[in-house]
Amino acid sequence: MADLASSAHAAIFEHSRDGVLVLDAGQRIVEVNRAAERIFGPRARLVGQPVGLLLPGWRPPEPRAPADAALRETELAGHRPGGSGPAHYLRVVTLPLSGEGDGGWVLQLHDMTARLEVEASLRQQKEFFEAVVINSPVAIITITRQFRVLSWNPEATRLFGYSPAEALGKHIFELVATEPTVLPEAEQASREVVQRGRLRSVTRRVRKDGSVVDVELRALPVSVGGRQLGFIAIYHDITDLERARKAAEAANQAKSLFLATMSHEIRTPMNAIIGMTGLLLDRALTEEQRDFVATIRQSSEALLTLLNDVLDFSKIEAGRFEAELRPFDLRLCVESVLDLMAVRASEKGLDLGCDLAPQLPQMLVGDASRLRQVLLNLVGNALKFTEHGGAVVSVEGLALGGAEGAADWELTFSVQDTGPGIPDDRRTGLFQPFNQLDASVSRRFGGTGLGLAISKRLVEAMGGTIWVESEGVPGQGTTFRFTLRAQAAPQAYAVQPRQEQGLLQGRRVLVVDDNALFRRLLGRQLQAWGLVPVESASGMEALAQLEAGASFDAVLIDHHMPGLDGTALAERIRQREETRGLPLVLVSTPGRRGNPPRACSRPCCRVR
Repeated sequence: MADLASSAHAAIFEHSRDGVLVLDAGQRIVEVNRAAERIFGPRARLVGQPVGLLLPGWRPPEPRAPADAALRETELAGHRPGGSGPAHYLRVVTLPLSGEGDGGWVLQLHDMTARLEVEASLRQQKEFFEAVVINSPVAIITITRQFRVLSWNPEATRLFGYSPAEALGKHIFELVATEPTVLPEAEQASREVVQRGRLRSVTRRVRKDGSVVDVELRALPVSVGGRQLGFIAIYHDITDLERARKAAEAANQAKSLFLATMSHEIRTPMNAIIGMTGLLLDRALTEEQRDFVATIRQSSEALLTLLNDVLDFSKIEAGRFEAELRPFDLRLCVESVLDLMAVRASEKGLDLGCDLAPQLPQMLVGDASRLRQVLLNLVGNALKFTEHGGAVVSVEGLALGGAEGAADWELTFSVQDTGPGIPDDRRTGLFQPFNQLDASVSRRFGGTGLGLAISKRLVEAMGGTIWVESEGVPGQGTTFRFTLRAQAAPQAYAVQPRQEQGLLQGRRVLVVDDNALFRRLLGRQLQAWGLVPVESASGMEALAQLEAGASFDAVLIDHHMPGLDGTALAERIRQREETRGLPLVLVSTPGRRGNPPRACSRPCCRVR
C-alpha cells in the first residue's frame, strides 16, 4: 500500500498543471515536474541550480514566523537560466518540507502570463472605446432601464450644456425634455425603445438654456451576459441640415410657383395662335400656304402640350393640387380616353380597347378629370412606343369590407401594350421628372419626359400607387398599373339599366376577330349584357361554324382581318340562304372605317 501511495503522489507531482520546484535547505533545486520544464527548460539543466537564478525575487519565509505565514503566495517574474526565452509572470505558493523549512521547500508555480496578456488586451480595448466615446462628434449617453444617466460624453456637454457632474444619475427627461412640447415626443420614444429594443427618429430635444435643437436620435439596448442593463442613446445635431432642407423646399416651391405662373401666361397666347391658324385653315389657301399654316398649328400644339405638362408638374410641386370629388361614370370616363386616342391608334393601325370588371359600380365619387389625365398619359405612351398590336385599358376592383355593395372600393387600373417592353436596367428613375428611356427617345418620339412623373404624383396625391411590369421582350409589351380608392356614388346618381337590355338575355352572338385579346373584351361586354358570346379567330373559321349548322342571333365582325376580312365575310354570309337575314355588325376603329358590304343595303348591317 505504501508503494501504491508513493506512485500516486509521484503521478500527481509529475502531471500537475502547475509547475513544481522542490528545493533543499540550501535553496537549490532537487526536483522539477513537467509543467516547470515548460516554463524554465529541460530538467537536467535545472537540477542543482540555485532557485535565485530562476526566481530572483523569491525569499524563504522568516524563521520563527507564524505557522500560517509559512504558506504564502508571491507574484514573481520567472526566467530561464542564462536569460534565454521570454519572462513568465508566476504566482508562487511556498510550502515548507518540515515545520520551519530547514528541510527544504516546495514551490508551486501558477503561470499568469496568459491571464495578464488578456487583462492587458481588455484594458487596451477599454481605453480605446473610452477614447472613441470621448472624441465622438455625436452625443453618446448611456442610461439605465429606468432612464437615469450612467455616462455623458464631452459632445453631450457641448450639445445640451450640462457637465457630467450635473447629468450623472439624473433622469434623461429632466435634462433634455423639459419643454412641454418636447416631452410627449420623448415619452413616445422611450415607449418605442422599451417595446422594440431599438429606435431611430428625427425629433427635438431641449438644451440647458431652454432652446430647442433638432436631433437625429438612435437608441440601442446594452446587454451583458444576456442581461439587459440599459440603453445607449446617440444624439446627432441636425440643426444645420434641417435649416438647409427647409431652405431648399422653399426655393423649390418658389421655382415651381414661378413655372406655374409663366406657363399659364405663355399658354394664353399659344391658344390664340392655335385658334387663328384653325380659322386660316378654313379659308381658301394655296397648297403651299396651307402647308405653312398646318406646320404652325402642329408646332403650336406641340408647344402647348409641353407647357401643359410643365404647368401640371409645377402645380403639384407648388402644393396647389386639389382633388375635386364628384360623382362620375367610370365606363364613360375610360371610354372618353379611348375616344381621344382612337385617331392616333388608327393612324398607326393599332387596336384600342377597354375591359371593366362587371362587378364594379357604374357610378363612383372621385376626381374624374385627374383620373382621365393619368389614363391619357399612360395610353398615349402605350401607343407612342407600340408599332404592332395595340393597347388595352383594364379596370378591376375590390369592395373593401368584402361586400359588393360596399361604399368603399379599391380600383386597379392597367394599361397594357404590345410594344418592345422595358428592360430592367432602364426602369430606374422611370417616374422621375424629365427622364426618358434613352437619348434617342426624345428625338424619335418627342415629349418632355414629364408624363410619367405627373402621373405618379397625381396618383399618389389621390392616395394610390403606380408601378410598371415588363419582361423587356419585344411583342410582350409593358403594363403600367395604378391603384385608387373611390366610393360608390349614392343611389340617386346610379344609372338605371335600359329596358332594352332585357330583350338581349340569352341571345347567341358570334364574335369574329383575329385578335384574341379583343375577342375576350367583346365577350366579357356581351356577357355583362346577358348575351352568350361564341368566339371565332378568322373569317374562314366563322363560315365553317355557320355551315356546320350553328345558330346565332347576330354576328360581330372585325372589319380588318388578314385573309378573309370583315367586308368579304359579310358578303359570304349574305350569299347563303340560311344566313341571309342574320343581323351583322361590322366593327372598326374610328378613322379606319370601310364601306358596308356591297351585297347588303339592309339597315341591320352597321359599321361602328
